[in-house]
Amino acid sequence: MSLDGDSVVITTGETIFLDMSPPPLYLVYIEAGSLIFADWVGDLQLNASFILVVGGRFIVGTEDAP
Repeated sequence: MSLDGDSVVITTGETIFLDMSPPPLYLVYIEAGSLIFADWVGDLQLNASFILVVGGRFIVGTEDAP
């Protein structure tokens, strides 16, 4: 579980499903991994000062369910 102001790193090959809103973060760094908002949960929030995606995936919704 992340704490207020933490930085989070998702590394190569990791897939993280966001199924709860974390506290405000400083940095979310996705390096060849995946961060996917869970579509089976209601409204989610991700507040971060910086979100950096390098060769990875940041997926929020779909064409059919944005």
